[in-house]
Amino acid sequence: MHVPRPVFSIWRAVRSRVKPLYCSHYHSTTVYNPTTTAKCCVAPRTYCTTAPEGEVRVRFAPSPTGYLHLGGLRTALYNYLLARSKNGKFILRIEDTDSTRLVPGAAEALYEMLQWAGLEPDESPVGGGSHGPYMQSERRHLYQQHASALVDNGAAYRCFCSKFRLELLRKENARQGERPKYDNKCSTLSTARADKLVQQGTPHCVRLKLRPTESFHDLVYGEICNTLEDVEGDPVILKSDGQATYHLANVVDDHLMGVTHVLRGVEWQVSTPKHILLYQGLGWTPPALAHLPLMLNTDGSKLSKRQDNLRVEHLRSAGYTARSLLNFVIGGGLVNKDNSCIYTLDDLVQKFDISRITTNPSRIDMERLDHLSRMDLHRSIQHQSEASNTRQQLRRLVQDTVCLKSDDPVLRDEFLSRVMDWSITEPINRLQDLMDPKFRYLWTAPTTTTSSTSDSSLEQQQQAVSVVRLVQRSVQAMSEEEYTRDGLLAMLKSTHETLGMKKPLFMKTVRLAMCGTTQGDAVVDIFRTFGRDEALRRLQCYLDLNKLQSDSTSNT
Repeated sequence: MHVPRPVFSIWRAVRSRVKPLYCSHYHSTTVYNPTTTAKCCVAPRTYCTTAPEGEVRVRFAPSPTGYLHLGGLRTALYNYLLARSKNGKFILRIEDTDSTRLVPGAAEALYEMLQWAGLEPDESPVGGGSHGPYMQSERRHLYQQHASALVDNGAAYRCFCSKFRLELLRKENARQGERPKYDNKCSTLSTARADKLVQQGTPHCVRLKLRPTESFHDLVYGEICNTLEDVEGDPVILKSDGQATYHLANVVDDHLMGVTHVLRGVEWQVSTPKHILLYQGLGWTPPALAHLPLMLNTDGSKLSKRQDNLRVEHLRSAGYTARSLLNFVIGGGLVNKDNSCIYTLDDLVQKFDISRITTNPSRIDMERLDHLSRMDLHRSIQHQSEASNTRQQLRRLVQDTVCLKSDDPVLRDEFLSRVMDWSITEPINRLQDLMDPKFRYLWTAPTTTTSSTSDSSLEQQQQAVSVVRLVQRSVQAMSEEEYTRDGLLAMLKSTHETLGMKKPLFMKTVRLAMCGTTQGDAVVDIFRTFGRDEALRRLQCYLDLNKLQSDSTSNT
């Protein structure tokens, strides 16, 4: 079911006025034990922090700081395929905590593009679910409570360093040619001193204590060991304004939403030790981790949300189908290495195997996308179950592009089907290619009796009229059974021999009458694509137009 963007906005407005029914323990002043699942003391509801035993739960968690591009689509697809292949749940979570970078309408566009691609979430801000809310901006109190739990457990500490001192540190690091690094000064503050500063209203943030961690297993890259404490200072996990950073928010949300597998871009691999420390500090078991190799531009540079030409919305508008884009982003190492097949979403679910994901970065190759798009177009034409829908799409495309009455003959099923069949033999990658000006003749009859590249003499025009009239009578004499390629070839041969014309001139004349151009497809193929009725209509249109122009010249 398609959910329009206004519904998303209405949902947010309603949720902002409704206080979440979380367990009363979350609002109490007593010591909070983050390792237990709390039950609400005042309402018959359990706040879920674990998934049903054995259920695979994955999430796609984009930030609405830009629109969905191909890299994001691939991440969403891999998560969706893992969930569906294991009969699990696919969750959409919107990470909108950084209000300074939010793009208006981006969250709604993200959801709309997932729906268009067929990647319908089981739980989301729109559809809801038992582990919501699914907007991070509505989970702020959870992050604050878990940050406090980390401080109480000694896994984090409050930092009271002023902006001025931090700026001095950055300048000193720069002077010595070092990367910016906090010196962990506040990590040595006693609990009593920190509590006193808090009571005095001293601004502060919360920092995670970095310490050596063991290597972790990446389902794609194998054993990974990153040493962070040697290259950076203790990171902020809760800002002075009470807003959580990415690291804390993700760990808390993934645990409370029962996420069992995290599939994300490899750029987050270096941050994983921080996340493991957060899990350990809260007494939780981390989910299985899989980092996906980079998708790169053709020149090897990283993709950016600011590349409008790689936005899914832009590619949809350009006429690429969801199926062709999904086959494109999934990459050659998973299911379609030889690019010889186009797979449905159900096919991809059946074939998906996370162990087959390679560590090799993939580069955007638009020629490959066009190739996949062409195969997808052929499939949608040749498969009976899809042909009707493809024909309807083409009809709407023609109506939107060319001003035609709804009863125009070129909008009939028979004509559209012939055009679709003909397109398979042409270098056409998308239905939208059929709207190119060079194919205008398919949808509208010529509006002139002469070629745009030459002016015909009166004698030549009279000769053309004679040709068209004879061809018209010949076609009228053909039955539907005779209107075949062989029958048309025989008719054209007989007609040009009867007129005593050279074949090239004869064919150019007929092509001009039917298409308005002297160059293009073979005349016999034009007749076959148009069909008998449309061919006769085009020939009559030419004769009527010629008469109108002749009458106009005579009156002048």
